[in-house]
Amino acid sequence: VGMFIRSKLPKIADTLRPILKYALPALLFLIFAIKIFAPADKGGISATLNEVTEQGIWSLLVNFSGMFLGYLLGMAFKIDIKDKVTIMVEVGLQNTALALYISGNILKNSDMQKPAIVYAMFTFISTMLFAWLIREFNIRYIKDVKK
Repeated sequence: VGMFIRSKLPKIADTLRPILKYALPALLFLIFAIKIFAPADKGGISATLNEVTEQGIWSLLVNFSGMFLGYLLGMAFKIDIKDKVTIMVEVGLQNTALALYISGNILKNSDMQKPAIVYAMFTFISTMLFAWLIREFNIRYIKDVKK
């Protein structure tokens, strides 16, 4: 939808982009939070704060490790920073939707959805933060990115 709007109405897209850049991740975070803590009969997975905290720590560890490895592989293959960040974002986010689909629709097991939704909630934000940090690092120290 965004690409279609950008191709047909570029001025509106340029106006909305700075707003949506922050509004959409905040909305996604809110949706994940509701999904995590809502009771099962209301469509949630009714996770406890303790479960979210424990799974969140491991989710972030897996997420940062995968993204860092993706960055190192990008360095090894001497690709530019834009492609390195793309690899990091893909590694950081790609398995979330698959895990939610398998646990919710195929296995129909809300306990299996808990780690997937916690991973999704934490890693969406951490992936964007990590990509921004790597980009800033490259701008300041490696001079691999144009400002």
